[in-house]
Amino acid sequence: MLEARTHEKPLLQQRQQIPDHRSDSKICPAYLDLSAIIQFAIDNDITIIEARTKIDKAYSALDRLKADICKLQEELKNLKSETIEPIERKVEKLSTDTEHTNQRIDKFEETFTARFDKLKNLITSSQPKPALNEQQNHHHKSKPETTQSEYLPEQPAKPTKEKSKNPAMPNITCIQWNSRGLTKARLEAFRHYLSLSNPSIVLICGTFWNNNYAVKFRSHNIINKNRADRHGGGVAILINKSIPYTQLNINNIETIEAVGVSIITPDLGTIDFISAYCPKGDCSKEKISTLIDRDNHFLIGGDFNAHHESWSRQTTPNKSGKSIYSALLQSPQATLITPHSLGTYINPSTSKTSTIDLMITTADIACDASISLGPYLGSDHLPVITNTRLTPKDPIIPPPPQMNSE
Repeated sequence: MLEARTHEKPLLQQRQQIPDHRSDSKICPAYLDLSAIIQFAIDNDITIIEARTKIDKAYSALDRLKADICKLQEELKNLKSETIEPIERKVEKLSTDTEHTNQRIDKFEETFTARFDKLKNLITSSQPKPALNEQQNHHHKSKPETTQSEYLPEQPAKPTKEKSKNPAMPNITCIQWNSRGLTKARLEAFRHYLSLSNPSIVLICGTFWNNNYAVKFRSHNIINKNRADRHGGGVAILINKSIPYTQLNINNIETIEAVGVSIITPDLGTIDFISAYCPKGDCSKEKISTLIDRDNHFLIGGDFNAHHESWSRQTTPNKSGKSIYSALLQSPQATLITPHSLGTYINPSTSKTSTIDLMITTADIACDASISLGPYLGSDHLPVITNTRLTPKDPIIPPPPQMNSE
């Protein structure tokens, strides 16, 4: 058996290239391997077969370890060539670019300083200086001759007539408010507020009006839509009588009450103003998209009962909030201009505020608009005042104000 194993691959050392030799030569690799196996068996008091098996296992593990080391070395080599070296090149390039940028900044500062000094000197040198001759002549001017007209009594000046001009129209101001029932005492307080603020447009929701209840305002025209099937709700728009307008035909939108008008401005053309009300806070994204997908510029205000962290802190988003947020993300023109945590609603039980009255408009209007809260008018909602830089086209000049209150 030992002779049969002498021609297998050596286990204790790699076979070397040696000249021809006899099989019993001590330089024969097979002889050396077999001698080592026998010695290992004697030292460990095991059979030669067991010794050969253990040595085979040891060398197999050694071969695997060697293979793993080679593989790891190859991976490190690839990592260095494919990742580390490119990063080093990028860092080096970034360092070079930073140095060039700093040099350009320094050069720009030097150029700017030089040009500023040059401009300053140019302005200083261009200022007129009093001439010496003019100063001397000022002291040697002869006394002017007295004319006969100077001895005549002074004639009263004739009054000059100023050309009549049309008074400039103020910028459009829009107020949005959930009145929670605009009747009786609350209506009178609101009339007084209108006489003081004189807004251009007022978007009202929660009027609680019905078709048998007619409301008129001396300074404003009114467009309203009342609930026909149950109490509460209702939306309305008040338009200052100096502003020409056209009523919008808004189709019935499920879960949303809405009414609107359009006015024409010199800058942006036709602008739609819409008063909206979502009483249950369950409007869908499709319904909101139907409301804001318009051909004209627009300003939509109302109580949507919409909760979302994008406009109110420490709140859990509800269906209306998620719907409005998604619709605004998908709309190429609509934007929310209500400031974060404006606090338009005051909970009567806890006195905590939340922002559920929202103003949505197009970007051209939003960039120049400002929003603030109005005074308490008896509702648990505060008026939301939007000031714009827009003016109505071809306004109707109102008659002189009368002393009687509304």
